[in-house]
Amino acid sequence: MTDKEFLHQLRRGIGSAVIELNQNDNREKYKEIVYRCCLKDIGFDTQVEGTKGYYLYTAISALRCEDEFLESIAKAYKERLPHRLMQQLTDILLSYVQDGSSKAAAILKDKYEQLKEKLTKQRIFPYRYCEREQFELLMIVSMSLGKWRAFKQCVEDAGVIIQARKDDQCSYYDWFLDSATNQFGKSKVWEYLNSASSISQNVNVVVSEFRKVELTRKNHQAILPYVTLEFLIEETQKCLQNQSPYGINGYLIRFAREASRAELIELANRIEAEDNDFVRTQLLRVFRRIDYPLGIEFLINLVQTNNLDLRQAAIEALERFRDKRIHDLAIKILEAGDTASGLTLLKENWEKPDDILIRKVVTKSQRVPHNMQMDLRDIYSKHRSYTCGEVLIHAYRNGECSFCRSEIVTAMGKNGILPDGIILECQFDSYDETRKYANRLVKRREITQ
Repeated sequence: MTDKEFLHQLRRGIGSAVIELNQNDNREKYKEIVYRCCLKDIGFDTQVEGTKGYYLYTAISALRCEDEFLESIAKAYKERLPHRLMQQLTDILLSYVQDGSSKAAAILKDKYEQLKEKLTKQRIFPYRYCEREQFELLMIVSMSLGKWRAFKQCVEDAGVIIQARKDDQCSYYDWFLDSATNQFGKSKVWEYLNSASSISQNVNVVVSEFRKVELTRKNHQAILPYVTLEFLIEETQKCLQNQSPYGINGYLIRFAREASRAELIELANRIEAEDNDFVRTQLLRVFRRIDYPLGIEFLINLVQTNNLDLRQAAIEALERFRDKRIHDLAIKILEAGDTASGLTLLKENWEKPDDILIRKVVTKSQRVPHNMQMDLRDIYSKHRSYTCGEVLIHAYRNGECSFCRSEIVTAMGKNGILPDGIILECQFDSYDETRKYANRLVKRREITQ
């Protein structure tokens, strides 16, 4: 494997990079690449897939240089870190701790104390760093390692911060309290908080601030207006005139969820009669989440428009339907070079002969954007094909999202084209569910390395 190939696989979290480190006698040549990836955020969407911290630790272990890397990570961890890089390094350090490293545990503790002190004084919290969220993450880490005693100490520390600041910048710890409920049970957590509130002012202020925010949220939900069609159109006009700073996406979602069929039909009629492309586009986005109730010929015609936003809204409405006309449109779009739109329309409309064209347009470039990765995942999860192997392996190797990669691997399994070699790689993948799936298949197929 060349350095470029190794970096390509490592950044994506693919198990082939770890296997290379385990099997190559000259693994030392990859050391600098692994080091750089440890100290740079290589995640794609950490809210969905988590970080690649555990995966990077397996690479460090394969290099057999745990002590050397820990020194460098400890030095970096003391600095002010972007939030996602801090998350990645925290997960690497947690892997050290789980392997028995008391030094890594001390590094995590030192960062906790550093942030606790900082939060009592810091005035602003830039989005790049999110130190308040970093501290709450370390509260959860501390609680997972130190159990109940650590939970009680974290509550005290949160109270110290709230009282020192005298504002609402660091007063709400719902993520931490939810994690505590999951770890210890809701009754135990709140029995302690309620009883300790009468003894400790720190605990009292944490509970009071939490309840204050929850009450505000509940009251806000209670006064939300019912989204009628006229209200939706009025808000759309405000957006058109730049009078709605927050947009209308929330209203569109609620209308799609709550509207009667009669209201949806009326909305569709208003859309078809509307002559302003901006208004038409916004209203049409309701039908991302619910079927368009009138004929799809209108939507098919909109795909021909030069307004790209309106065209995309029409495609998103059409992708919910299975229809020969949509299939033919998808093929036409693919042949014209618009791979993203064509694949989207094939999610419900794929036919067996389409694999030849899909393979041609997908494999012409090494890059697999996330929307293409998702569409291929959906197409071959819904439809059975014995000729999709090359396309899915290409997406497996080159897609950046490890969550989508996991479902692509599952789709390969469902379609009977998942090679043993990829199953072995997946045992070392960065995504937990991929590793679990691979481990099950290794046992079922009795695969040996």
